[in-house]
Formats: sequence, structure tokens, C-alpha cells
Amino acid sequence: MYSGLDPSTLADFQAIVAPFVDQVKSPTAIAGTGDLIRDGMRERCRAELVTDGGGWPLDALFRLRKVVETAFHLGRARSGEWQLLWEITEALSNAKRCRPLSDKSSWQAGLAAAVEALNHSSFRHSMIEGSREEIVARAFTALKRKGYAYTLDGRGALLAQPSFRKMCAKIEDKISRVGGLHTANAMLALMQRLGRIEDGSLLHARTPTMIRSKSNRPTGTPWHFIYNVALKHFAVAPTVINSECVLTDMEELARNLAAALNVEPHSTYENMHISGVGLSGLLHEITLYDELFAFPQWQPSGNTTLVGLWLDALNDRGCRLPTLTRDQWKSVSAGILARSQPAAIVALDVKDLVSSSVSREEASTALELLSQDSGRLNHHYRTPVDTSARTSTQAPIIRTKDKGFFVHPSGVAARAFCERLYTVMRAAGDVDIENKMGSALERLTISLLEQFGIRPSIINGRYTGYPKDQGPEVDLAIETVDRIFLIECTKKPLTNDARRGATLSALRDIEGSFLKLVQQLAGHEAELRTKGEIRFVGGEVLELKGRAIEKIGISLFDHGSLQNRDFTIAFIEAMAGAQISIDVPEGQDVAKAFNKRLYKLDKNLKLITESPGAADRELFNFAMSTWWLSIDQLHYLLKKGNGDLWGSLNDVRHLTTRSGDLVYELKRSLTLNEVGNAMLNMARQTGGRAMI
Repeated sequence: MYSGLDPSTLADFQAIVAPFVDQVKSPTAIAGTGDLIRDGMRERCRAELVTDGGGWPLDALFRLRKVVETAFHLGRARSGEWQLLWEITEALSNAKRCRPLSDKSSWQAGLAAAVEALNHSSFRHSMIEGSREEIVARAFTALKRKGYAYTLDGRGALLAQPSFRKMCAKIEDKISRVGGLHTANAMLALMQRLGRIEDGSLLHARTPTMIRSKSNRPTGTPWHFIYNVALKHFAVAPTVINSECVLTDMEELARNLAAALNVEPHSTYENMHISGVGLSGLLHEITLYDELFAFPQWQPSGNTTLVGLWLDALNDRGCRLPTLTRDQWKSVSAGILARSQPAAIVALDVKDLVSSSVSREEASTALELLSQDSGRLNHHYRTPVDTSARTSTQAPIIRTKDKGFFVHPSGVAARAFCERLYTVMRAAGDVDIENKMGSALERLTISLLEQFGIRPSIINGRYTGYPKDQGPEVDLAIETVDRIFLIECTKKPLTNDARRGATLSALRDIEGSFLKLVQQLAGHEAELRTKGEIRFVGGEVLELKGRAIEKIGISLFDHGSLQNRDFTIAFIEAMAGAQISIDVPEGQDVAKAFNKRLYKLDKNLKLITESPGAADRELFNFAMSTWWLSIDQLHYLLKKGNGDLWGSLNDVRHLTTRSGDLVYELKRSLTLNEVGNAMLNMARQTGGRAMI
């Protein structure tokens, strides 16, 4: 867990708390409950430590307690330190800020009161067996035995940089000895056996638990990291006889590496709510988790159709495709995807791309353009944070020295095909390519909806009452008897820098994608809620007529777990009425742009939540009815829902497994047992979410 605390915080706390730990009595030594004394001592503790300005946000106490718990499992803290922090947290419940540790006299007085409160209570909080902190500490203990050093301070337990690099090099060495292609395919086969591939998607689902788990619960395997290291050594021949044994050792080391980075949740209750000060830490955890576990991909069950529609949209918007015609690229992409497999990297031959419209010479040209040299693949990629050096998914095909060609797994290949063509088109020098690509995404979304018989009633509708081309615009609106679906599109991708856990880059990407989408969608909903209609310059009118509103943001490529509803709902609730601050000078422009959007969003949220007939939980209802989907996810939902847009969304709207993976969530929603279905039906009736 990203603590966000100064390195000195743990040592400072332990120095202050040390005299008080031995004063804590065991529960068996307590005579009576002493509730009145306990409550009085808590009030005294609160009076000493609560402050109206400055100091720490109360969230810092929670994070410090997690650091102390990890330290306890590493033998570097006493349980009394943890117990006293819990008691202080109880005393300060509902407070917003507390005094910093530098105010020693207040903390000493607060701890003295906390000791008395604890000694007059028959109840003790206990550490949860199999907690995230215990699992992380277990990984560090195992790594220390193998010679990998770590530090422990206010930031938590962290691998020393030399140990981090040494571990990654050891993982890479084992992969190289087995051979990159063999390792990648062995890993993909293992994912398939473990049920980590669903409808062709390589799942990155977290698997937290709601109950106390066994302390030997395994940590996750960082599939994406292993895959990328393997591709770096793609053409290396195996040099070991017993590859299974080497790969088993490699996987164990990789799991401990992922656990030491401490970005994997182990409880379903983690991060259910976001505090303003905790946002940067959560973004770090989500993005780095995805770099370790999540493959950039398009859901493959309808990839040939989707890629064809994308090529049509590019052509329709005037994008100049490289070398081949649109129909030829359709044929080439169909050949690549037909040859690709969900759970293996397989060989590809030029004849696989030859068709009635594509000659052998043209197929050879396409192969060269769509492939990367295996010798340069991920050449400088060494650790999970080296995302700028990760080139593996920039093209769908790998080219070996002896002119052999291999295609990535189906989902990876489809997205990489689109990314590669986009890169080549952008390099061609079309100054308007970005606008054309944005327009092409809108065209693709329309075409996809029409494939399922869904026809938008509003397309690029510009509000009346504004100077020409300056009013707000609704990208798409779909109407049914009961609902209005408002859709906005953005092609803003998640950058490689954000994927390594760089929170400043992640904030910049969120501002230009999801926050922008929510701001626009909130504006449209506010207009409908307050005026009952939106009038457009083309003469169309979108009338509310008492209908529900669902809002969908569409991106060309997914942003990993950031698009999951667990995050988006909590993000909207946390950001309502908020402003962010960034301490570092290089973050001021990001904070300014972020806060500008938050200000506009809040104005519209107030109009929505205070409109006539608004429910008590209107902010939650707004968040519940807001979606962020990549175009392939929209296609997948519609396909699984037989073209029923509302039915497709409703399958996962009121359910969460806290996995962060839409494909996994949908699978669970469609395979619930009797109890799970009862919970889901109750959540639908009450407008809430069932946690399965």
C-alpha cells in the first residue's frame, strides 16, 4: 500500500509511543468494562490531537497503522504500537485532521489518554490473519533469506533499489535460460489452465476475499511483466534440460517481487472509498498493478468485425491508410486474427495474408510494416517500471532474424494492429490526423451500435443559443421508452509513464480522459434535469420526459483497471466539491487543469443533485449511471447481451467482485448461484451494488 508518509514517520512514531506500550494491560487484567472512563479518555485524546488547520489528514493515521502492522509481521514493531494507533483512530473518528508527530507534547498526552481508554475496555482489535500486510511481510521475509535487502520506514517496507534490480535480473536470467518463446507460451498455457483466460481475454482480475483467509494465501503472478521479459529473449534458444523446474522458481520469485511492490489488494473492502489525499497513492497502485498483471488488448471475441469497422471509420474520416487500401487491410487483419490463438504465440506465414485482394508481394509488405525485429523487442526493458522501453505491443507480429514471423495472442494482436497503423499514419505527417482519429472513433461507435440495431437519435448535436460552433455538443444520444443514453468519445490513451505508477502522469491522463468525459456528460444531464430538454442547431430536440439517464464515456483503447466501476464510482463521489493540490512545481499545471474541470463538474453536479425530485443519494445515483468503456468492451457487452444496450449494462451495473476486470465481472454475473442471484436482485431493487 502506498503510504504517502514521510520516511521518518515510522521512527518518529515509535520513539514517541515506546514509553506507553508497556503500560497497556492485557484484556484479562481488566476488571469490568469501564465504559465511562474509556469514553472520557477518548474525549481527552481527541481534544489533544484534533486540529482545525494544518497537521495530518486523518487518513494518515490509517496509513501509519498499516505500516506498523507490516513492521509487526517483520518483527520490527510491537503489537501495542498497533493497538494504541487503533485506539487513537477510534477516539478521532469523524475528525478531519490531527496534529503531526512533530507536536510531541500533544501526542504524548494523547497516547497517555489512549492507554487509559484501552485499559478500561474489554475489547481489543486484532490483526486479520492473511491480511495484505502479513502477505507483504511474508514476501519480504522470504526475499531477505535469499539475500534481497529491504528498507522499512514511514513509506512502508520497500525493496532496496540494488535488490529490486537484482531480482529483476534474476527473473530475466531464468527466462533467458528457458528461452523467451517457450516461457511466454508456457505462461499463457498456465493462464488457460488456471481459468485466467475468458472468451480469449487475458484476465487481470484481482481475487480479494471478504473473509479471513489462510495466512498462506498465494500472491498473484505478474503475467504481463513475465510476458514482456520473455519477449525480450524471444529468439533465444533454451539452454536448460528441466525447464519446468526453472520456470517454477522464476514464477515464485516474480510473485514475491509483485508482493514486495505491494499494489495487489487482498480484501474486497480495500479502497471502497477514496479520500482526496489518498488519490495519488491509489492511482499509483492501480497503474503499477496493471503494468504487472494486465495486457493491453482488445477483447477478441469480435475482433475481426471491430477492426473492419475501425478501418471503415478511418477511411470515412479521410485518414490515409499506409501502403494498402482499406479493403486490403481488412483482408490482412482478418488473416492475422484468424491465425492468432487466445493462449499462444504462433507462427505466421506470408500465405496466411494472401487473398483475392492481397497479392503475395503486398502480403510481404504488410508483414514487414506490422512486425517488430525480435532482436530489438523490449531491448532496454529490465523492471516493471521501465515502461518507456516496453515496445512489445506496438505491433501485432514479431519478426525473427531468419525471417520467421509470429503473431501475439488474439486480444493483444488486434489492439497492436490498430496501434501500429495509427503510429504509421501519424508519422506520415498529416497535421489533422488527431482530429480525424477522434472523429473516426465517433464513427466507429455509431457503426458498432448499428451492427446491433441501435440507432442514435442525436449525432454530434450542437446546443442552440451559443455563437456558431461554440456551444456544448452531444456526441451521441440513444433513446428508449425508459432511458436516455448519453455517449461521449475520447481517444486519449493511458501513457506508458502512467502505467509505471507515476501519479503525476496518471493524474494528467485522467484529467484528459475520464474527468473530461464526466464533466461533459454531467453538463448534458444537468441541462436535461433543469430544462427538461436540449435543443440542437439542426432542429432536433432531446426531451427528458421523466426518463432515466445513463452516461457512457467511450475510449478507443482501455485504461486498464482505471475504467472499472469500483474506481469510477468512488472517484466521482470523492471529487464532488473537491479540489486537488500538488506539492511539486512540475505538477502545478496538472493541478490547475484538473481543478478547472472539477469546478465545472461540481457546478453541474449541484444542478443535478438539487434539481426537483432529486433523491437523497443523487450523487451516488449519478456515479452509478456513469460508465467508462473502451470500444471493444462496449462490443463485448452488446454481444453477450444480444444487442440490448440496457440489458448489457444491467448485467454488471449492480454487482462487483472487486476484481477490476470487466470480462471477469460479466462472467461472474452470468454464473451466479442462487444466493448470488438473490443478492444481485436485491441490489437492483434498492439501486445499490452487491459485493459477491
